[in-house]
Amino acid sequence: MPPSRLDRLAKAYGVAINYREQSGRVRHMPDTTKRWALAALGVDSQKGDLAQLLADAPHPSSTPAAPAALCAFAPDWLKKGRAWGISCQLYALRSARNWGIGDLEDLARLGEIVAGAGGDFVGIGPLHALFLSDPGLISPYAPSTREFLNPLYIAPDCLPGGAKYARQHEAGLAALRTKKLVDYVAVARTKFSVLHKIFEDFEASKSRNGISRRADFEQYILNGGTALKHYCLFEALTEHFRKRRTGTSWRKWPAEYQVPESPECARFAVQAAPRLRYYAWLQFIADEQLKSAQARARAAGMRIGLYLDIAVGVSPDGETAWTAGDALVADARLGSPPDPFNAEGQNWGLVPLSPQQLRETQGGAFRAVLSSSMRHAGAIRIDHALGLWRQFWIPNKRKVRAGTYVRYPFDTLTKAVVEKSRAFGALVIGEDLGTVPRGFSEALNAAGIFSYRVLYFERGKKGAFLAPADYPPHALACISTHDLATLAGWWEGADIDLRTKHGRTPASAVRHQHQERHDEKQALVKALGKESLLPPNGNAWRLDRPMAPDMLVAVHRYLARTRSVLCAVQLEDALGMRAQANLPGTVNEYPNWRLRVPVPLEKLAKHSMFRAVTSAMNEEGRAR
Repeated sequence: MPPSRLDRLAKAYGVAINYREQSGRVRHMPDTTKRWALAALGVDSQKGDLAQLLADAPHPSSTPAAPAALCAFAPDWLKKGRAWGISCQLYALRSARNWGIGDLEDLARLGEIVAGAGGDFVGIGPLHALFLSDPGLISPYAPSTREFLNPLYIAPDCLPGGAKYARQHEAGLAALRTKKLVDYVAVARTKFSVLHKIFEDFEASKSRNGISRRADFEQYILNGGTALKHYCLFEALTEHFRKRRTGTSWRKWPAEYQVPESPECARFAVQAAPRLRYYAWLQFIADEQLKSAQARARAAGMRIGLYLDIAVGVSPDGETAWTAGDALVADARLGSPPDPFNAEGQNWGLVPLSPQQLRETQGGAFRAVLSSSMRHAGAIRIDHALGLWRQFWIPNKRKVRAGTYVRYPFDTLTKAVVEKSRAFGALVIGEDLGTVPRGFSEALNAAGIFSYRVLYFERGKKGAFLAPADYPPHALACISTHDLATLAGWWEGADIDLRTKHGRTPASAVRHQHQERHDEKQALVKALGKESLLPPNGNAWRLDRPMAPDMLVAVHRYLARTRSVLCAVQLEDALGMRAQANLPGTVNEYPNWRLRVPVPLEKLAKHSMFRAVTSAMNEEGRAR
């Protein structure tokens, strides 16, 4: 039977009419989903001349293929050597001087500590700008914009006059430092009140140094152009309308303010000019402190330095959605179909970039994001790199199962990544986990983009863990990620209990999943035994006990032996932490993005577990 008009259009415009789930089952899309996706792409599937619609369609390739003769940046030393580093969440860092949240000074100091331990990079979660007027919106993967930084990470005490203001708030800061969880609202209240005072001092300064710094600031504003102007205007308008209880989302503003270039917005910008200038100054300072952190990491001996993360999309209520217009698909939300970790799938609540606009502009909006992320980084991680090829769209306000995959211009986006990588001298790691089609990781590798290999998932026949010698060289290997159990938590099955407690896994499946985890632990013990890495004390690897320190170090030795040229050690794993940073599918039920590491930076270098793990990485051939 020949394909219907609807299916022909769907295929021509890159809308999946079916896809294979991780379970292996093929899911077929209902016609309502196909029509919705086509409509979101601007195609009326029931009207118009079919021949003309097909002629206008992009007709995406059925298999991902990297642009010919293009390869992302890689330093000469990495072609013959290997490197390891530490990954962490910046907010989670503790120190004797920070303001209750890890900041860019902490990042610089962590870089120096890791460099002293033999590491070549520090990887952190996204630093994208969130919502200054609503500090309770904390997910780093749901940013307002990916082109600017989160000013909450500024270290005020490192600015001229900042130490004086810090002393005035010392009692409150001491209380914030001792909290188990990051109190974003309290931190923001204190930090931004002080930053505004420092800004006023900066503007009023008549010293030679003050005048010189203002000249640097004016140049930053000039370089920022329209993008910076829109960001500052958005923040000022958000603050203005929140005071009038309109809410954070620009969609609830009066209609005349929902268009950045409107006369009303122009008048507001003039009236609120000092406030816009303050928001620009926050970006100027954050940018300088991030640049300094990278410089200090390299000066301390790191060959890569900062390894920064790019979120897959933006919030529909944020600055990018306000300014982007047709560059975004307003009626769609990004997510992922059901899988073993989330029986109902995931709706991330993010709005996707338009594939048509990306084709027409040669990746323009995405290129801007890449430039912002790479300018102070030695490496970047593209979260959900599958988005370069296809993204799972869900109709706004509908369930995940109403969604389908939509194809993206892989060659255009890959070319943008490669060209920016070479321009900035930054390595690129593509997080290619999940339901990845055959040939996708190979296409990334062909473009010089490193694959992402998580120990938990690297399994072979009968569930056996992949031997270190069988890992691909052009990859970053790690044990876990922020969305998965820590190593200690995985060993105890803490993630299974968490998913069950918060309704992400049916209660009927718990016993089966714990049995599977028991089998996985046995498989890991067997894999370590084959590498002669099991601790001599058999009690250290008993399956019915919490993970012993010797066992934790042994697993890191296993990781260090892989052929993958890059290895990332999660800081939570190096400290033996049990709790994971984020539980996908939850918002407030679990303390996502708020957990802090128990060891302050001042004690990290001498911490026994940290020293044992980092020494293991060096002893297994990862030393510079």
